[in-house]
Order: sequence, then C-alpha cells, then structure tokens
Amino acid sequence: MRNILVLNFFPAFTPPKSGGEQRYFYFYEELSKFFDITLLSPTHQHTPFEVVNHSETLREFRVPKEAIHTQLHLKLNKENVGAEVSGIVNGLSAKFPNEYHTAYNELYKNAEIIIHDSPYMLEYDLFFGMDHKPRIYNSYNHEALLLKQTLTGTNANQFIHYIENMERTLVKNSDLIFVTSLDEKKSFISSYQINEDKILLVPNGIHPNQWAPRGNREESTTAFFIGSAHPPNIEAVDYIVHHLADQCENINFIVAGKCTESFQHIKKSNVKMLGLVDEETKFELFSMADIAINPMFHGAGTNLKTLEYLSAGLPLISTDIGVRGLELIDGVHYYGANKENFAMIMLNRLKNKKGLKTIAKSGQKYINSQYSWESIALRVKDTIKKLESNKVQTLYLLNDFEASNPNSGGAIRINHLYSALAKKYRICLLCFNHSNQINKVQIAEGFFQVSVPKSHEHKVEEFILHHQHPVSLADIISSYMCISNNLLKLIHQNLYDVTDVVILVHPYMALILENSNEKPVIYESFNAEMELKKTILKNHPKFDLLIKQVMKVEELACEKSQFMISVSDCDHQYLRKYFKEEEIKDIITINNGVQIRETSKYNFTDKTKIPNILFIGSGHPPNNEAVHFIIEKIAPFVKANFIIVGSVCHAFAHKKIGPNIKLMGEIDHHNKISLMENADIALNPMINGSGSNVKMADYFANRLPTITTPVGARGYNIKNGKHAIICNINEFSSELNGLIKDLKLQETLAKNAFHYAVQELDWERLAEKFDSEIQKRIFNNNPH
Repeated sequence: MRNILVLNFFPAFTPPKSGGEQRYFYFYEELSKFFDITLLSPTHQHTPFEVVNHSETLREFRVPKEAIHTQLHLKLNKENVGAEVSGIVNGLSAKFPNEYHTAYNELYKNAEIIIHDSPYMLEYDLFFGMDHKPRIYNSYNHEALLLKQTLTGTNANQFIHYIENMERTLVKNSDLIFVTSLDEKKSFISSYQINEDKILLVPNGIHPNQWAPRGNREESTTAFFIGSAHPPNIEAVDYIVHHLADQCENINFIVAGKCTESFQHIKKSNVKMLGLVDEETKFELFSMADIAINPMFHGAGTNLKTLEYLSAGLPLISTDIGVRGLELIDGVHYYGANKENFAMIMLNRLKNKKGLKTIAKSGQKYINSQYSWESIALRVKDTIKKLESNKVQTLYLLNDFEASNPNSGGAIRINHLYSALAKKYRICLLCFNHSNQINKVQIAEGFFQVSVPKSHEHKVEEFILHHQHPVSLADIISSYMCISNNLLKLIHQNLYDVTDVVILVHPYMALILENSNEKPVIYESFNAEMELKKTILKNHPKFDLLIKQVMKVEELACEKSQFMISVSDCDHQYLRKYFKEEEIKDIITINNGVQIRETSKYNFTDKTKIPNILFIGSGHPPNNEAVHFIIEKIAPFVKANFIIVGSVCHAFAHKKIGPNIKLMGEIDHHNKISLMENADIALNPMINGSGSNVKMADYFANRLPTITTPVGARGYNIKNGKHAIICNINEFSSELNGLIKDLKLQETLAKNAFHYAVQELDWERLAEKFDSEIQKRIFNNNPH
C-alpha cells in the first residue's frame, strides 16, 4: 500500500459533527481500504499530543495548538478581519517554529503522496515544489471566493489575498485537484488558468445506512435545519429566526448545531435552538422532522447537510446555493425557493403530503446511488495509484546565510549562478536567517530557499562573541551551532533524502554532513577560508580557538567533496593543503560573474565635469580597509566625487570624512545600476582578501573603467592597461589622476572590460560550465 500524508487545519473528530469533519473523516476512512493514510491535524490548545488509530491503515496525529495561535487570533480580532479566522490563523502560524513542523518533518520521510485538504497548511509543507513526491489538493471549497463572501471586516482584504495566493500556488502546482462540484471546477479554471485534465470531481458524500427509519406523519409541522458555525450557516439561521418563523407561525422550526450559538437568547414559540447535538440525537432529529430546509445565500463547495437530508429521506426545500454542485432537479429531487418566496413555497408544499413523499423518495434514491463515500473512494483510488514521482535531478545547497535578497558578493553569486542552473535542476538552499520565523522563498523557477531562525542559544553566542571584537563571527558561530538546531536538522535530513547532490557553499555547514556519506558532495569555496580568517581575525582574543574551528570545517568540506569549485585559481594552493596524497581531488575554477544587460555607450568626451568615482562593498573587513584607504589616501588628493555604496558604509557612518565623499549605504538593485551608469571610474583598492570580488564583474558589465590592486583583480584573467589599471596600493592616487585626464584610455578600458564580461563572466555561461562538471563527475554523463 502506498503511504499518504494528509495535512488539514482541524481534527477528524469522531463522530464528525460538521460538514468539513465528515468529509475529512469519512473520505479517508474509505480510502484507507486501498492506502495507508496518516492524517496530521492541529487540535485544541492545552490538550495532550495524541495519535488516534482509527484503523490499522488510518491514523491521525493531533498536535496541540500553541501560544502563537492565540496571539494570532488576538491580532486578527484586533484588526477586525472577520468572524471565522481559524484557517487563516493556522496558515500564519506556519511562519513560527512549532510542534506541527516537527510532526510534519518526522512523518514526511515515509510519505509517498501528500494531500492538502485546504490551502491553509501549505506553508507547513516546506518541501512543496522542492521534491519528487506528488501533491493532491482535496478542496472542500474555492476557498478564496468563500472568504470574499464571509470575511467582512475592514482589514479582511489583505488576508483574503494571502489565502488566495496560497490557493493559487497549491492549485497550479499540485499534480491532482479534487473538487466537490462542476461549478468549483469551472471556478478554479477561470480564476487560476489551470489545465482541466488534472481536476477530478470528488463530491461530498454520505453513509446511506446510518439513518433511522422514518415513521408516518399525521401532520407536517416540523422544519429542521442543522449547521456548523460557518458564516453562511449563521446567516441562514438569522433568516429562519427573523423571517421564516414570523411568516410560518404554524410550523415548528428546530435548529441544531454550533450555528445556533448567537441565537440562544431568541424567544419565539415556534423556534427551538438545540445547540450542538451528539450523533444519536442528530439521527433522532432526522427521523422526527417532517421537512428539511436549507435557506443558504452564500457559500462554496457543496453542502453536506443537503446530502444528509436527502439520504435520510427528508423532503427538502432549498435555495440554489443550498443544493449547488449536486445536479439536483427542482421538482424532482427537491423544491427550489429563494429569499423572497421561501415561506410561500414551504407553506404551499406542506399542503401536498403525497408530493412530499414522492420527492423525498426520489431525492433519497438519487443521493444514495451517486454520493456514498464508498462509491466516491472507489472512483478515485485508481487515479491516485497512477500518480508518479516527478523525478528531476536535484541540487541541495547548504550555506549559513540567505541569498534571496543579495546585498553582498557571496549572496549575489549564489542567487544568480543557481538561478541559471535551476533551468535544468531542481535546487534547494537551506540556511539560517536573522528573524524568529521560518521563511521559504522561491528565488527563481525551480530554485527555493528555506531559512530557519537561529536558536536562542545561537543568538546568545553571537551576542557574547560580537562584543569582544568588531569583526563578525556569524559564519564561524553557525558552523558549530548548526548541529544543535533541531528544526534545521529535521529539515536537512528530509532534503538530504530527496536530493541527488549536496553542495557545501562555504564550509560553515559542513558539520551537519559529518556522519552522512550516501550522497555525492561538492565543496564550493568562495575563499581560502583559513587564510582569510587568519588575516581578519589576527587581533581577536579568541584567535586560536576560532581558527581551529575554521580549519575543522574547511578540512571536513574538502574531505567530503567529490570535487571542488573555486572562484579563483589563486586559492587552489591553499585548498590543496587539506588533501592527503592519495586523495588529491580536482579543483575547478568558476569565476564570479554578472548579469549582462544592454547598457548605453558612454560619452568619454566631457572634460569639464568633476568625475564620479565609485566603490561598492559589503561590510567585509577587506572592504572596510579599502574604504579607509580611499578616505585617508585617495580622496584628499584627487579632484573628484567619491561615492561609496553597500553595507561597508556602516563602519564609517559616525566618522569624519571629506566633503567629496558620499556614503550611500545599502541600496536596491535599480538604484545601484543608476549609480553605476552615472559613475565615471570604479575603484577596487583591496589590500587583503581571498576568492574574487563580484564588484569587479559589476564594474566591467557596466562599462566602468576600473583601477584595482592585484589582490582586487584575483580570479579574473585580465591584463593591465587592457581591461583595467592594475597597480600597487601606493600608486592609486597618481594612476587615478592620470586616468581622469586620459579619456581615450577610459574608453579603451571600458570597451575591453565589457567584452571580457560578456565572454567570460555571464552567469549563464558560468552555469553551463558548472553543469558540465556536475554531469561528467557526478552523473557520468558528457553533456556535450
């Protein structure tokens, strides 16, 4: 039997009391005759976690809600979103680590198919879109449309859009969609532009044999309605109380279910509010009533109460909304009515007892033949069995920081290189973030990032160490704290199991792979980390301890790798120090690159304006040194405007700088491009560093004549005087003054650098090279 995991936002209590609970329990009860099914449900807060074994092949894990659910409920109530927001609360809670995440990750391992019974739990399904396991959306309603009808609060729209986006993602990316009616099918196709071939009609159903026999009636005076606390049901009860009861004084109205909670104060002689009733009382009420009514005016999906009324042999009077999706015929299976004529129709039909019996019998026969849960399960089992895994070669990246909104060279490389590779592979990046939430981001088509919050202990460790020395130790701290983060480890194990190749981007997550040897590993080295850290941490009070940790993880990364990627030939000699003689491995250089875009041809003939000189850098210590050099040794001696961009500016925000220096800080991509288009010359006065500078590729791609040190030029096969001015740090001022005056040289450098970027540094070309190495060395394929 194939294993199925089902995610829902409420429990499958038995006996089920609402329409949603009935579909949740009875559908899977029947389907479990053909599959091994596990239901994963949140349940009431302050109740114990439990596993309910409904049968040998149907079990339910009930996970208590937590404090975050209460906080979110209070928040939505305060924001006046609407009356029924439990689904939205469950959706929002997925951002915050809780025990439902733990249960999901543990149950995920054995699941072969995953079913969503609503869009609300989609963000708990962390691997949706990232793995090969088929997904099914077993929809109860077109949820977004239903919310538009039922959420009437002043701030409802933002949450309607939130759920609508989740439902769109679920509908468009599921392998199979179950709908309760043909109207729902049309609605999904119209709203989300999906192929109707993957939509299957799976209506709500009933158990025909559960009803007690109905006795003969002398008089027909009792009308029955039952419903959950669903807003359309509450609206129907309000209509019964304030309209039907007054117009039909000789009819006794019996109303049951949670929909009555707001009406218990009503005192009318012909209205009886029973509240929530048990299963035995419910069956008794169905056998005693003379007619069933369903004055529904809003809603989506199909009404289970309608199925039950008819299956029990009750003559039904209903609006079109009340019988939607069931293909019932007015006058054959039920009597139709609307808001204006409901009372009149009811009074008239009650006069014809023979007609009531005939229509009840016809409706019962139709429903029991078409809508039993057993027959519904039989109709879908073969389609589910035919679902196949969506197997695509998968690369799993481990890194210590996010790459979804890149503002540093490393993040830019990860974002763009793997976005290009995602055109062929499915790519998953697991990393830390700085928030208290779990974040899943689709960086590009086929490229997902999952980032988890650092633990409290992790944050405390950072706080303590960062107050001992100004240089950030975030990467080194992550290198040993990653193995004590339980959520990270659970997610890692599941990603590891469904992937083909693991890529260690930087060595700082290597320890999480220490005991794993089943999958091939590639180490992508951005720097010779030991050499770099020895330089930037040389005055740290815990230097020896920190360097020992860096050595440990970099050595492990090299040891685990099948081959390595470097961004610069210069780093190879340092990385090879970790190899044993019998384990010499290949190191392939794949440069840092750039997105090539069409840029205007610059005018190098304006000799009158003061030039704009640009430097871009993150808050990396070598960049700090470079900016300090610009401020102290270049700007005072050159007639130009110096523009510094990036997080490197933070270190100089409160320091005295010259009038011709402007610190721009971190800016978005659009403004960064605008600055480069308005700059005349770019600088890269790097004194220390490893790997290669992404900023150089940016300068070249934007036709900026560039002056750099040999350290700043490392990793690029460029020549002095052709692609850039490459000079020692103490020659920068004179070379810059000379270049400002030599417009012809500016134009030559700009043209040659741009041509070099197009030929050698385009991310698409670099991705092709990386792909070639992966196919040849991991999959034993020659892509050419």
